Amino acid sequence: MTEQRAAPEVSVVVPIFNEEAVLPELQQRLGQVLDAACPDHEIIFVDDGSVDQSPALLLAASTRNPASACSASAATSAIKRR
Repeated sequence: MTEQRAAPEVSVVVPIFNEEAVLPELQQRLGQVLDAACPDHEIIFVDDGSVDQSPALLLAASTRNPASACSASAATSAIKRR
């Protein structure tokens, strides 16, 4: 049986479309602000069909952070951070 986690206190949804040039800095800055303001949070990035490396960057970031989960489809990519 898998353990269910309670919903985070804060969820932030960020639409992404061809943002590879700014995505790493956005992730870093947003993570820092949320870590300081509310440690119990998640960030959900929604990819709106990017044709650049945005989805790959999101997947790589979730792989580097063991507290992150990433799911992707043709239309969306999400990264959750706690």
